[in-house]
Amino acid sequence: MPLYRIIIEGRNLLMNVDGQQDKYGFYTTRWIRAAEPNNAKQKATALVASELIAYKLNGVDDPVTLTVVEVGKMRWPFHRRGSGFSFFPETAEGAND
Repeated sequence: MPLYRIIIEGRNLLMNVDGQQDKYGFYTTRWIRAAEPNNAKQKATALVASELIAYKLNGVDDPVTLTVVEVGKMRWPFHRRGSGFSFFPETAEGAND
């Protein structure tokens, strides 16, 4: 089965950082073996969603959004496990207006 690199962007993640609740976005990469790209995207998104349970404070009426921003089929043997997140604080739209 082919190996795919899936890059996911997350938004609207409510987390407690240093005792303060704030909204964050993030990027993360997962390496997924799947028969085809759409299946790899679904598997990666489900994996990331399950990993976020440890971080997120969002209620059901304010969900985290996950968007696959890139899918790449690896063309050489590559053995690496994707994990972790690169978080960034979200800012209010139009805050500088």
